[in-house]
Amino acid sequence: MARRSFRPALLLALAICALAAAPGRSQTAAAAGRPPLVFADESLSERDRAQLESTARMVARWAMVQRVVAAVVTQNADPPSAARIAEIDREWQAGAGAGGLADALLSNECAQALQAVVAANPGFDGAFVTDQQGALVCASQRPALYFHGEQEGWRRAFADGAGAIFVAAPAEEPGSDLRVQPISVPVRVGGRTVGVLVVRRLADG
Repeated sequence: MARRSFRPALLLALAICALAAAPGRSQTAAAAGRPPLVFADESLSERDRAQLESTARMVARWAMVQRVVAAVVTQNADPPSAARIAEIDREWQAGAGAGGLADALLSNECAQALQAVVAANPGFDGAFVTDQQGALVCASQRPALYFHGEQEGWRRAFADGAGAIFVAAPAEEPGSDLRVQPISVPVRVGGRTVGVLVVRRLADG
Protein backbone atom coordinates (compact mmCIF):
# COMPACT_ATOMS: atom_id res chain seq x y z
CA MET A 1 0.00 0.00 0.00
CA ALA A 2 2.85 2.33 0.78
CA ARG A 3 4.31 1.78 -2.67
CA ARG A 4 0.98 2.59 -4.39
CA SER A 5 0.71 5.96 -2.58
CA PHE A 6 4.34 6.82 -3.28
CA ARG A 7 4.24 6.36 -7.04
CA PRO A 8 1.51 8.98 -7.80
CA ALA A 9 3.26 11.46 -5.48
CA LEU A 10 6.53 10.90 -7.34
CA LEU A 11 4.88 11.36 -10.73
CA LEU A 12 3.21 14.58 -9.54
CA ALA A 13 6.52 15.95 -8.27
CA LEU A 14 8.20 15.17 -11.60
CA ALA A 15 5.39 16.89 -13.50
CA ILE A 16 5.71 20.02 -11.38
CA CYS A 17 9.46 20.12 -11.92
CA ALA A 18 8.99 19.77 -15.68
CA LEU A 19 6.48 22.62 -15.73
CA ALA A 20 8.75 24.89 -13.71
CA ALA A 21 11.65 24.21 -16.06
CA ALA A 22 9.63 24.90 -19.24
CA PRO A 23 11.28 27.40 -21.62
CA GLY A 24 10.33 31.06 -21.23
CA ARG A 25 9.14 30.79 -17.61
CA SER A 26 11.09 31.47 -14.46
CA GLN A 27 11.01 28.53 -12.06
CA THR A 28 9.80 30.72 -9.21
CA ALA A 29 6.95 32.29 -11.18
CA ALA A 30 5.90 28.97 -12.69
CA ALA A 31 5.85 27.16 -9.37
CA ALA A 32 4.03 29.90 -7.47
CA GLY A 33 1.83 31.23 -10.30
CA ARG A 34 2.56 34.78 -9.18
CA PRO A 35 2.31 37.81 -11.47
CA PRO A 36 5.64 39.41 -12.47
CA LEU A 37 6.93 42.36 -10.48
CA VAL A 38 7.92 45.57 -12.30
CA PHE A 39 9.63 48.63 -10.81
CA ALA A 40 9.37 52.09 -12.37
CA ASP A 41 12.78 52.89 -10.86
CA GLU A 42 15.29 50.35 -12.14
CA SER A 43 18.14 52.02 -10.22
CA LEU A 44 16.96 50.76 -6.82
CA SER A 45 19.55 49.15 -4.59
CA GLU A 46 19.19 45.43 -3.91
CA ARG A 47 18.13 46.21 -0.36
CA ASP A 48 15.44 48.70 -1.39
CA ARG A 49 14.24 46.38 -4.13
CA ALA A 50 13.92 43.48 -1.69
CA GLN A 51 11.99 45.60 0.82
CA LEU A 52 9.62 46.92 -1.85
CA GLU A 53 9.12 43.47 -3.29
CA SER A 54 8.06 42.17 0.12
CA THR A 55 5.60 45.06 0.48
CA ALA A 56 4.27 44.65 -3.05
CA ARG A 57 3.70 40.91 -2.60
CA MET A 58 1.78 41.67 0.59
CA VAL A 59 -0.40 44.16 -1.29
CA ALA A 60 -1.00 41.52 -3.97
CA ARG A 61 -2.49 39.28 -1.29
CA TRP A 62 -4.97 42.02 -0.39
CA ALA A 63 -6.31 41.74 -3.94
CA MET A 64 -7.41 38.21 -3.05
CA VAL A 65 -9.79 39.33 -0.29
CA GLN A 66 -13.17 37.78 -1.05
CA ARG A 67 -15.19 40.99 -0.75
CA VAL A 68 -12.84 42.76 -3.14
CA VAL A 69 -12.89 40.02 -5.76
CA ALA A 70 -16.67 39.61 -5.51
CA ALA A 71 -17.26 43.33 -6.06
CA VAL A 72 -15.05 43.37 -9.15
CA VAL A 73 -16.71 40.28 -10.63
CA THR A 74 -20.16 41.77 -10.00
CA GLN A 75 -19.32 45.06 -11.73
CA ASN A 76 -17.69 43.28 -14.68
CA ALA A 77 -20.91 41.30 -15.17
CA ASP A 78 -22.84 44.55 -15.74
CA PRO A 79 -20.22 47.20 -16.60
CA PRO A 80 -20.97 50.87 -17.21
CA SER A 81 -20.70 51.98 -20.82
CA ALA A 82 -17.76 54.05 -22.02
CA ALA A 83 -20.03 57.08 -22.33
CA ARG A 84 -21.33 56.62 -18.79
CA ILE A 85 -17.80 56.23 -17.45
CA ALA A 86 -16.75 59.48 -19.12
CA GLU A 87 -19.81 61.28 -17.74
CA ILE A 88 -19.21 60.05 -14.20
CA ASP A 89 -15.51 60.88 -14.40
CA ARG A 90 -16.27 64.48 -15.38
CA GLU A 91 -18.67 64.86 -12.46
CA TRP A 92 -16.23 63.10 -10.13
CA GLN A 93 -13.32 65.38 -10.98
CA ALA A 94 -15.60 68.38 -10.50
CA GLY A 95 -16.24 67.20 -6.94
CA ALA A 96 -19.81 66.06 -7.51
CA GLY A 97 -21.30 62.95 -5.98
CA ALA A 98 -22.37 61.45 -9.31
CA GLY A 99 -25.91 60.83 -8.13
CA GLY A 100 -24.90 59.19 -4.87
CA LEU A 101 -22.39 56.87 -6.54
CA ALA A 102 -19.47 58.40 -4.64
CA ASP A 103 -21.03 57.58 -1.28
CA ALA A 104 -21.81 54.05 -2.43
CA LEU A 105 -18.27 53.37 -3.64
CA LEU A 106 -16.82 54.61 -0.36
CA SER A 107 -19.13 52.55 1.85
CA ASN A 108 -19.83 49.24 0.09
CA GLU A 109 -18.43 45.93 1.37
CA CYS A 110 -15.40 46.20 -0.89
CA ALA A 111 -14.63 49.68 0.50
CA GLN A 112 -15.04 48.41 4.05
CA ALA A 113 -12.55 45.64 3.33
CA LEU A 114 -10.03 48.19 2.02
CA GLN A 115 -10.57 50.47 4.99
CA ALA A 116 -9.93 47.59 7.37
CA VAL A 117 -6.74 46.53 5.57
CA VAL A 118 -5.34 50.08 5.43
CA ALA A 119 -6.18 50.69 9.09
CA ALA A 120 -4.44 47.47 10.12
CA ASN A 121 -1.28 48.24 8.15
CA PRO A 122 0.49 51.51 9.06
CA GLY A 123 2.47 53.14 6.29
CA PHE A 124 -0.31 53.31 3.70
CA ASP A 125 -2.52 56.23 2.71
CA GLY A 126 -5.54 54.71 1.05
CA ALA A 127 -6.49 52.21 -1.62
CA PHE A 128 -8.98 51.75 -4.42
CA VAL A 129 -10.14 48.98 -6.74
CA THR A 130 -11.27 49.15 -10.36
CA ASP A 131 -12.98 46.79 -12.77
CA GLN A 132 -11.44 45.49 -15.99
CA GLN A 133 -12.16 48.78 -17.77
CA GLY A 134 -10.54 50.94 -15.10
CA ALA A 135 -13.80 52.23 -13.61
CA LEU A 136 -13.90 52.55 -9.84
CA VAL A 137 -15.44 49.68 -7.86
CA CYS A 138 -14.63 50.86 -4.34
CA ALA A 139 -12.17 52.99 -2.38
CA SER A 140 -11.05 53.49 1.19
CA GLN A 141 -11.22 57.24 0.58
CA ARG A 142 -12.19 59.32 -2.40
CA PRO A 143 -9.52 59.27 -5.15
CA ALA A 144 -9.05 62.13 -7.59
CA LEU A 145 -10.42 60.11 -10.51
CA TYR A 146 -13.30 57.75 -11.18
CA PHE A 147 -11.76 56.32 -14.36
CA HIS A 148 -8.20 55.00 -14.09
CA GLY A 149 -7.86 53.01 -17.29
CA GLU A 150 -5.58 55.60 -18.87
CA GLN A 151 -3.21 55.86 -15.91
CA GLU A 152 0.24 54.28 -16.24
CA GLY A 153 0.03 52.34 -12.99
CA TRP A 154 -3.31 50.84 -13.96
CA ARG A 155 -2.15 49.92 -17.47
CA ARG A 156 1.05 48.33 -16.19
CA ALA A 157 -0.84 46.28 -13.59
CA PHE A 158 -3.65 45.17 -15.91
CA ALA A 159 -1.07 44.45 -18.61
CA ASP A 160 -3.67 43.74 -21.32
CA GLY A 161 -5.21 41.10 -19.10
CA ALA A 162 -1.96 39.29 -18.28
CA GLY A 163 -1.58 40.99 -14.89
CA ALA A 164 1.57 42.35 -13.25
CA ILE A 165 2.60 44.07 -10.03
CA PHE A 166 3.78 47.61 -10.73
CA VAL A 167 5.66 49.70 -8.16
CA ALA A 168 5.68 53.35 -9.19
CA ALA A 169 8.34 55.87 -8.25
CA PRO A 170 7.62 58.02 -5.16
CA ALA A 171 6.08 61.42 -5.90
CA GLU A 172 4.95 64.47 -3.99
CA GLU A 173 1.23 64.51 -3.32
CA PRO A 174 -0.26 67.73 -4.81
CA GLY A 175 -1.39 70.13 -2.10
CA SER A 176 0.30 68.28 0.76
CA ASP A 177 3.68 67.39 2.23
CA LEU A 178 3.17 63.68 1.61
CA ARG A 179 5.34 61.56 -0.66
CA VAL A 180 3.37 58.59 -1.88
CA GLN A 181 4.34 55.52 -3.89
CA PRO A 182 1.42 53.76 -5.60
CA ILE A 183 1.60 49.99 -5.82
CA SER A 184 -0.76 48.54 -8.43
CA VAL A 185 -1.62 44.84 -8.44
CA PRO A 186 -4.01 42.69 -10.48
CA VAL A 187 -7.25 41.32 -9.07
CA ARG A 188 -7.43 37.80 -10.46
CA VAL A 189 -9.96 35.01 -10.78
CA GLY A 190 -8.72 31.63 -11.91
CA GLY A 191 -5.47 33.13 -13.16
CA ARG A 192 -7.34 35.75 -15.23
CA THR A 193 -6.98 39.45 -14.46
CA VAL A 194 -10.41 41.01 -13.85
CA GLY A 195 -9.48 44.29 -12.18
CA VAL A 196 -6.76 46.27 -10.42
CA LEU A 197 -6.07 47.22 -6.81
CA VAL A 198 -4.00 50.37 -6.23
CA VAL A 199 -2.57 51.05 -2.79
CA ARG A 200 -0.80 54.28 -1.89
CA ARG A 201 2.32 53.61 0.18
CA LEU A 202 3.76 56.46 2.23
CA ALA A 203 7.22 56.70 0.74
CA ASP A 204 8.74 58.16 3.90
CA GLY A 205 6.76 55.89 6.21
